[in-house]
Amino acid sequence: MNKVMHWGGQRPRSLSGPRGLLQAAFVLAAAMLLMLLAPGVAHAAVSVSRAEVSGGNLRIEGTSAPNATITVDGVAMGTSDGGGRFRIERAGFTAPADCTVDVNDGSATAVTATLSGCTVGSPPPPPPSTCTIVPQAFGDGNVGTLNTWYFGTSGCQTSQSPVKFNVVAGQIPPGTTLFTQGVGSGGITGRPTTEGLFAFTIRVQDFTGATDTESFSIRIGAPLPLVITNQSDVLSPGAVGQFYCCGNLFASGGVLDYTWSLQSGALPPGLALTTSPGRITGTPSTAGTYSFLMRVTDSRGVFAERTFSITIS
Repeated sequence: MNKVMHWGGQRPRSLSGPRGLLQAAFVLAAAMLLMLLAPGVAHAAVSVSRAEVSGGNLRIEGTSAPNATITVDGVAMGTSDGGGRFRIERAGFTAPADCTVDVNDGSATAVTATLSGCTVGSPPPPPPSTCTIVPQAFGDGNVGTLNTWYFGTSGCQTSQSPVKFNVVAGQIPPGTTLFTQGVGSGGITGRPTTEGLFAFTIRVQDFTGATDTESFSIRIGAPLPLVITNQSDVLSPGAVGQFYCCGNLFASGGVLDYTWSLQSGALPPGLALTTSPGRITGTPSTAGTYSFLMRVTDSRGVFAERTFSITIS
């Protein structure tokens, strides 16, 4: 029996006999292989053709996989029909602030739909601020002495940035500066250069624009007495031929800077004085105990003196 087969649009030809049967088997096998290798129909992603909200009523229409559960922002709201079509209507719906919803039919990827009839809302305003500077009395200071006076605030909004301070009236003591401590506190620090009573008003402002002012005063007195503060008159001992470090000299009070000088006596041979800061170093060459009078002078010319000794073995 003869069979007529078509292949690739070629002219029909008769397949008969063993050779014809072999050709027919080959054609059938090739067709089956093509069917096996052909990719399946991919699951189409959900598609939204209509998404709107009006008066609290949500309406979404589109297509998806057949008979699939449709979720909106993770909440099941309906089911598609056998043809994949769906229509969702929901009352009492509150639209998100960005006016978008994620629609999914259970596939890996959701579709983000923008709701018509929805207006993107502005972020809520920050809570009203009652930013105030906490009143307080500052202690006195002295010319030339490092001082720091702190003050705090209450009710200021600091979640986005620290508060800002500035002097709006009067004058802080010359030689000092106003600074912010952390996010909600401040202070005044420095070495005052002028005696007197200084009254001033500080203004604070937080990131919401809330402001407050507070008045303060600081009295600056004369410099403290200049004194040499070494705990002992006997400086560190040394040894001949070994580097000596250090005979340190200390002072406080007065007005910086300090300058040290040798007034009488003698340092151990081989040692020398650094005048600022006060320090004795070198390699001693002669054994013995050496006494000497040291003087420290501040920037005003005020001085203090003290006798020291160093033993070299």
